[in-house]
Order: sequence, then structure tokens, then C-alpha cells
Amino acid sequence: MQPAPKMPDGPPVPVEARCVRLPAKAEAARLWGEGQQARAEAQLSQAWRDLTRQWLDDATVALQASQQMQLAQAQLALLTQQQQATQRRHTLGDAARQEVVLMDAARAQLQAQQVSAQLRLQAAQGLWRSRYPGLALPQWPQDATLLPASEGGRGGDMPTVVVDDALLERHPQVRQARLEAEALEAQARFASAERHPDPTVGVQMGRERSGAEHILGVNVSWPLGSQARSLQAQAQWADAQAARAAETEVRRQVQQNLQQWSTEVVLSQQAWQAADQALAHTRQAAQAVRKGYELGEGNLSEVLLLQRQWLDQQQTTAQLALEALRARWRWAMESDGRWGWTPSDASQP
Repeated sequence: MQPAPKMPDGPPVPVEARCVRLPAKAEAARLWGEGQQARAEAQLSQAWRDLTRQWLDDATVALQASQQMQLAQAQLALLTQQQQATQRRHTLGDAARQEVVLMDAARAQLQAQQVSAQLRLQAAQGLWRSRYPGLALPQWPQDATLLPASEGGRGGDMPTVVVDDALLERHPQVRQARLEAEALEAQARFASAERHPDPTVGVQMGRERSGAEHILGVNVSWPLGSQARSLQAQAQWADAQAARAAETEVRRQVQQNLQQWSTEVVLSQQAWQAADQALAHTRQAAQAVRKGYELGEGNLSEVLLLQRQWLDQQQTTAQLALEALRARWRWAMESDGRWGWTPSDASQP
């Protein structure tokens, strides 16, 4: 232990002065710190959600490019078989030269579409590898659908799409706006508490009459708060009120978006199912006309026309299937927290 300092004779001299933190101000500072931490976690969750949205858009582009490439290859393969059959018939004298020219023109058109689809696929592959080097490129399955099967037909069981208060409250965007307002309110309460400065308590020691008398003094200093502190607190409360107003607007916008996205899940599913039925009828008509032409009935122009309608309907149906799938994924992302970041993720390796 160090020896106590020797006090000279005369007036007391200060030994120690310490600022005393008032309990109300300490509690306000603690709540402010907790609010800042919760707000930072909400911002991180929102950033993770934005990244997931970007991934969903990129995955949709990759699937669409893969889908269009598969359709172009299948269509070109079918038309190539028909072109070879027409060429053989022309060689045997059963087909006119005009039919060969029409078939060559149709095949050239499909070849151009295949080249365009190939370019879009390469662009999608390059974008995916640059953004997600550790993930495999999504591929549209051959002769299949990524949508789940439903009872009695294709199309998938319709998901439950209910927008309630609980869903709205746990949405990352609403949660971030709410915690932002709460953090600013905690900061405003802290600024209000800081309008009155903390007191300072000092201890003084001394001696007189050649050490015959020892003096111990306690000094309390409590400054008066300035108007600047009050104005700063008012400004903090104004920011908190603005954040509450922004939270109300965010909540309204998110609720509107959720209603729209839930409706799109149902409507996109119905549109795909209707297009799938139309595709079946168009395929039957095209096959019937082609079979009749092979038996000597009709002409090639009718065959190519119905086949073009069938190919167009294939593309429409495939596009609607992809849109229905994307609507499901987006609803799962917006309504289910499994795709988002949570504070517990920070402790995981």
C-alpha cells in the first residue's frame, strides 16, 4: 500500500474529485445502447433480405435462359426431322420444291432463335459465376416442372397466402423501421436526461496548527444545464417523431406489397394451369394436321402454321410456369424468416 500523501499546513487541498452518474441517466444510456444494437441487427437482416431478393432475380434469369435454350433445341430437332422427311419426299417426287423452301425457311428461323437463346444463356452463366462462384447454376429440368404436383392434375397445391398482423410485424422491413424509431426515442430520452449535467463530488484534506488539527472537506459541484442541451433534446425528439411517421408509411407499403404478392401466387398459378391446358389442345391439333399431311391430306403451310402456334404456346406456358414458381419463391422469402438473417447466425461458424 502506498503511504497517504502528506498534507501541508494551511487550507485544505483537493485529493480526489469524481463525477457521479445519476441512476436515471445511467438507465437511459443503457436503453439507448440496447436500441442501437437492435437497430444494427435489423439493418443487417434487411441487407440479407436484399441480397436474397437479388439472388431470386438472378436465379429467375438463369432458369429462364436455360428454359428457352431447351425449348429452342427441342423445336429445332423436331423441325429438322420434318425437313429431312420433306426432302426425301421431294427426292421421290411426292413433294413440291416450294415445300422444301418453306421448310428450309422455318428451320433457318429456328436456328436464329437457338443462337439468340444460346447468347442469353451464356450471359446468364457469366453473371451467375461472377456473383455466386460457390453455387451451381440453376437449370430448368428436362420434361419436368419445378412446381409441386397437385391432386388430379399439374399445378401444385395452392399455398396459404394470408397477410395478418403477425406476418407484418416480423417482416424485416417493418422490423427495421420500428427499431429505428425505438432507437431514436431512446436517444431522445437520453438527451432529455442530459439536459441536467451530472454532479461532481470532491474530497479535500488538510491540516492546521502544525498538524495538530486535520481537516476533511467534501465539495459538491452541480452545474446548471444550458439552453443548448434543451434544444438538442428537442431536436432528438423531432427525429424520433419523424421515424415513427416513416414506420407508419413503411408498414402501409409492406402490407400493400404482401397483399399483391399473395394475390400473384394464386393468379400466376391459375394462368399457368390455363396455359398448360391450351398447350395440350394446341399439341393435339398440330399433331393431327401433321399426320394428315403425311397421309397426303392438307398442305405444308397449314402444318407449319399450327406447329408455329404450338411452339409459341410452349414458350408461353414455360414462361408462365416460371412466373408461378418465382411468385412462390418470393412469397416464401417475404413471409418466412428461414431465408433471412437472424442474430443467432452470428454465433454459428
